[in-house]
Amino acid sequence: MRTSCRRWRRSELGKMTETTTSVFVPIDGFTPVNGAAVGNAREEPASLLSTWFGARVQAFLPDRTSPSCRT
Repeated sequence: MRTSCRRWRRSELGKMTETTTSVFVPIDGFTPVNGAAVGNAREEPASLLSTWFGARVQAFLPDRTSPSCRT
């Protein structure tokens, strides 16, 4: 999977630190083409973050019928 914007990785605002409380990670894909790969790319890191760091993870799959991610 490729993210749509790689510049966030290089900015000071995009860095995670000890005080980071929220992180957004976009994963691009097209459900008919690579939906399973997108699902795996979303679920595996979410599971690891939860297991290793006790993170509360919310995963979203916005699409035409549900275009926003709200908690």
